[in-house]
Amino acid sequence: MGLSEDIVIASGKGAFVKLENGKQLIDLTSGATVTNLGHGNRKIARVVYDQLKQLENVYVFNTRQKIDYKQRLLQELNTGLDTGFYDDIIFLSSGSEAIDCAVKCVRANNPRSKIVSTYTSFHGRTVTGIQLSRLPFTNLIPTNSSPHLFFSYPGRIDEEKNSIAEFNDLVIQHKEDICALILEPYQGDGGLIFPSAAFFRGIAKICRENGIPLILDEIQSGFGRTGTMFYFQSLGILPDIICLGKAMANGIPCSCVAGSSGITKRLSLEHYSNSFGGNPIAMVAAREVLDIFHKEEILKSVEKKSRQFQQGLNVLKDKYPDKLRAIRGRGLIFGIELNESHNHSVGAIFVQKAIESGLLIMPPKGSLKNVIKISPPLIIRKSTIASSLEIIDSILGSL
Repeated sequence: MGLSEDIVIASGKGAFVKLENGKQLIDLTSGATVTNLGHGNRKIARVVYDQLKQLENVYVFNTRQKIDYKQRLLQELNTGLDTGFYDDIIFLSSGSEAIDCAVKCVRANNPRSKIVSTYTSFHGRTVTGIQLSRLPFTNLIPTNSSPHLFFSYPGRIDEEKNSIAEFNDLVIQHKEDICALILEPYQGDGGLIFPSAAFFRGIAKICRENGIPLILDEIQSGFGRTGTMFYFQSLGILPDIICLGKAMANGIPCSCVAGSSGITKRLSLEHYSNSFGGNPIAMVAAREVLDIFHKEEILKSVEKKSRQFQQGLNVLKDKYPDKLRAIRGRGLIFGIELNESHNHSVGAIFVQKAIESGLLIMPPKGSLKNVIKISPPLIIRKSTIASSLEIIDSILGSL
C-alpha cells in the first residue's frame, strides 16, 4: 500500500492536520501548495457558505462574482506594469485544464504545432501535460508519440548558459514549427530547481526576437508562494500567457489562463466552456484570498518566515554534510536534496520518518526521488517553523 493510503486525515486547522487516530501533524505540504492561507480559514469559509445559499453554478453565463474577480485579478497581474498588458482571463477548474487551454490558445489557427518544454517539467497528468514532460510518470504514453520539443532545465547556475544555448539551437533548427515555449518559473516535481532571473530573461529574449509566445506555468508558484504574489513579477519577464491554479481559491477548485486578448480571443466559448469554471463559489473564495493577502499583509510575513526557514536549513546542512547535498528555495518553498549514494530509497525513508515524527511531507521529488519538498501554509507561525526544523534535525540524525 502506498504512503498516501496508509494515513487518513480527518481535519485541519491553520498549518496543522489531524489524523483519524487523533495524531496531529505539522502540514509542510499545503495540500500540494493549495492551502496557502491554511486549513479551515474562517473568512473564506464564511463567503463560500454565504454564496452557497444564493447561487452555486450557472455554467458559462456571467455572474457579478465572476466579473468582479476577473477585474481584481487583472489588477494584480498588471501591478508594476506600465500598461495593462494582461486584459483577458479564461476561468477553468484545474491546473491541467489551464495548461490544456493555454496550448489551445497558441495552436488555434496556427500552422505551427510544436511546443518547446523542458525534460523535467511537470504540467499536469492529462495527455497534454504528459506529452510536455519527460519525467518518469510519462512512460504511460510512448515518448515518440509526443509532438513537442525539449531542452534541459538548468539544475545549477553554471548550467544556465548551456541551457539557453540549447533552447536557441532548437529555435534555429525548428523555428517554422514552434508555436510556443512553456516553462515553470521553478520546478517542483523536477527536484525543486530555481534558476536565476538572468536565465529567464535570456530565454524570454530569444522568444521575443523570434515571435514565440511564452507560456509561464505559475500554477504552483502563484499566490505568494515565493514571496511575491506571482513569481514572474520578480524575474523581470512578461509572459504572453500565465497559467494559474492551486492556491487561487485556497482549496476550492479554480484555475485560469490569463493573457492579452490577442491570444485568448483565438478561442471561442465552445473551445473552453467548462462545467465548473468561474462558478460563483470559486469566485468569491478566490476574491477573499486576495483580500486576505492585502489586509493581513501575508507577503511581508512570508519574507520573514522564509529567512527563518532558510537559516535553519542551512544550519542543518552544515551539521549533516554527509547527508544533505543542497538546500534550495524561495519564499516558503524549499527543496532538501538528500545524498542518496548509500541508499536509493532515502527520500521515501525520510518522508515515512517525518510522518511518524509529526510532519506531513509530500512524497520525494526529483528524478532520483531524493529531494524533500517543504511548502507549509504561508500563515505558519514562527514557533511552528522552529518545531519543524527540530523534527527535521532529528530525522536527519536518525538516517
